[in-house]
Amino acid sequence: DIIDLMELTRINGADLGIATDINGDRVKFVTDEGVYMEVDQVIAIISKYIQSAHPGSAIVYTVDSSNRLENIIKEQGGVPEQSQSGTLRVISKMKETSAPFGANGSGGYIFANHQYCRDPGMAIVKMLCAIAKNGPLSVQMSELPRYTVERRDIDCPEGMKDAVMDMISELHAMYAVKCADGVHFKMDDGTVFIRPSGTDHKIRLMAESSDIDTAKELADTFSDDIERYINT
Repeated sequence: DIIDLMELTRINGADLGIATDINGDRVKFVTDEGVYMEVDQVIAIISKYIQSAHPGSAIVYTVDSSNRLENIIKEQGGVPEQSQSGTLRVISKMKETSAPFGANGSGGYIFANHQYCRDPGMAIVKMLCAIAKNGPLSVQMSELPRYTVERRDIDCPEGMKDAVMDMISELHAMYAVKCADGVHFKMDDGTVFIRPSGTDHKIRLMAESSDIDTAKELADTFSDDIERYINT
């Protein structure tokens, strides 16, 4: 249980807490202060270490990741590259851009110099290297821009997904920016990304803002619009 890991990492004064899923192809991390790390934060920390060895290199992440990654990677001297969701699409983008590191939003980390697949073992190695080079994770985390992310998974019949995406794009057309995997909505105080799931009968939504209340309000507004349409 990740809650137990957070507590054990903190009370034992460990530098890092590590948990893998049952399949062993994804990994989660906990800081030295017992704080769970979001995938976007892991990408940012590993990216910083990668840039020290491969300055100016591309870093690939999926469109459902935090918008702050673009600015973070640029500030590190790297080139942010977005791909559609899915491991194979990340790998394809990595090959296209010669990126040494890529990740998807579910916690799969890929390292070109080792192997083109989700590789939690190498992610653990790179995280330990990042700590050794750049200091405690709690300090590195404190230096990252603070954003709040609200996610929603909305039940949706398979046959309605296209209609839902068209509806929400038209309803908020002044903010909509279509991409290959869904639609971004960019407002002055935050962003929303919506895409149809490729594996479940769901619409996936991510709202993000530097203000926690704004992120929740955006997520509630867009999810309410979608649920109202589905249930009409």
